[in-house]
Amino acid sequence: VTNKFVCLNLFVSEIVLQHFRSINPSQEHSNQRILYNGIDFEELKNKNTSNLRSELNFSDRNILIAMIGSFNTNARDHYTICKALPSVLEIYPEVKFLFIGNTKAQNSGSYEKCFTFCREHNLLSNVHFLGERNDIGSIINSLDLYVHSSYYETFGLALAEAMACGIPCIASDIPAFREITDNGVNISLFETGNVEDLSNKIIFGIKNIKSSQTQERVFRAMNYVQKRFSIETHKAELHKFYKECLE
Repeated sequence: VTNKFVCLNLFVSEIVLQHFRSINPSQEHSNQRILYNGIDFEELKNKNTSNLRSELNFSDRNILIAMIGSFNTNARDHYTICKALPSVLEIYPEVKFLFIGNTKAQNSGSYEKCFTFCREHNLLSNVHFLGERNDIGSIINSLDLYVHSSYYETFGLALAEAMACGIPCIASDIPAFREITDNGVNISLFETGNVEDLSNKIIFGIKNIKSSQTQERVFRAMNYVQKRFSIETHKAELHKFYKECLE
């Protein structure tokens, strides 16, 4: 709960602000502001992209797709991706899907559920659980396609980073992702939890990955994200809020 004696209360996204207001209807709105995450896009884009394929012994023919996000929350939906992959691999057996994020969280059976599904459906040669990594920029820049499946997010940092790096993106149709993608204009949104819709969107995305339409969309996404969520924009907004408090 916000403190009424605080000058300003900052929220990481519109969806978080609206959620707060819905559960605190009596709170004063005049001292509430949105301060989006600030991302150092130059650092992201300058990462070396040559190591991941050699590390995992992938060839240049392999199509690399990933989701970045730990398995320690029920908000994330890795399992829908796992269930969508058999249909994708029937058409594109050269796909390699990478799950990046903590797989050892307590009280979460999400990783075990996903791993078991992949093992039982003979997907483990195409699906790789890489755990936590400290080279996210390099991984993103190595990808051909980025997929993020969630039931709920407060912002969507990894998705924003992938968009900023010029990677075609597919994500769940949830409010936070609509907020950071210009209402879905700049990426492909799939019906949340819908396996068939996701597999179709991945197949379509791979088929059209080099098309002019995809490249135009990627370019718009890069410009949109870099303008709204850059570290420079974040600092400018923060400075404005500090000045507002001082005045």
